[in-house]
Amino acid sequence: MLFHLPLRHSFLLVSYLANHNSSKIIGLRTTTRVSKFIHTTTTTTTTRMATPNNASDDDDDVVPTQGDKLKEFYGSETATMYAGMMEDEMVKYTDDFDLVFQRLQTAFPNHPTTIKVLDTCCGSGHMLKYIGEKLRDASELKGIDLSPDMLAIAQSMVPGTQKACLQVGNMLDMSNEPDHQYHLVLNNFAMHHATAQQAEAAIQEYARLLIPKGCLFFSAWEGTGKIDYGDMDFDANYHSEADMKRWITETAGLTILKCRSFVEKEMGDMNSVYFVAQKPG
Repeated sequence: MLFHLPLRHSFLLVSYLANHNSSKIIGLRTTTRVSKFIHTTTTTTTTRMATPNNASDDDDDVVPTQGDKLKEFYGSETATMYAGMMEDEMVKYTDDFDLVFQRLQTAFPNHPTTIKVLDTCCGSGHMLKYIGEKLRDASELKGIDLSPDMLAIAQSMVPGTQKACLQVGNMLDMSNEPDHQYHLVLNNFAMHHATAQQAEAAIQEYARLLIPKGCLFFSAWEGTGKIDYGDMDFDANYHSEADMKRWITETAGLTILKCRSFVEKEMGDMNSVYFVAQKPG
């Protein structure tokens, strides 16, 4: 997930699991972003292949969905290692969230009791913890993620005084969320597991959820084509900076306050891009 050197600790996670003979990491190349294999399926149900009429249900072959595979990958072991690395990563967000907090304070000087925050791919909950500690009792936090193991860690991370709702969910499906509900929506290094069409629609949905003058924080891998996951059977896509800017401004109608990128030399020159955007109001 993060700023300046977002892949460094992902590489350490790969190394750790490989050194501990984890079958989950075999074949994973170092150009892979381990820290956010976010799903693109609404549920983690399996798909059954068509069978002849004379075949029994027991003979059906069960084909795992991408959501199944990612949920399995982000089990207890990987979730625990990821959470440990996030302790170091969070310091790299300071400048960007300072801008977010400044904009929210300016936009809502007399805000109600709570600033409502939605993290659409909350992982281990470190970002929600950071925001909760900064805003203290003035925030209401919600996080969704594919992995129950990640969510269990997130539950322990969120400050005890915060109002928090953590649940299994799909970053691409906000249909149960009402319009103009949140002051801040987050999506960090998850959209590589969405097609360009899906990602554009998701950004538009996040904008729908924002109240006027609310902020979006969004980060992703920048480029064109597929991300090489080696032997890992996941679909992953780069998205161009031009496309992401267009999704945020033209499709979603937001104003970009900050856009910055960083090239990861140590990880094959992968480029990451980060946006802070605001909804007009």
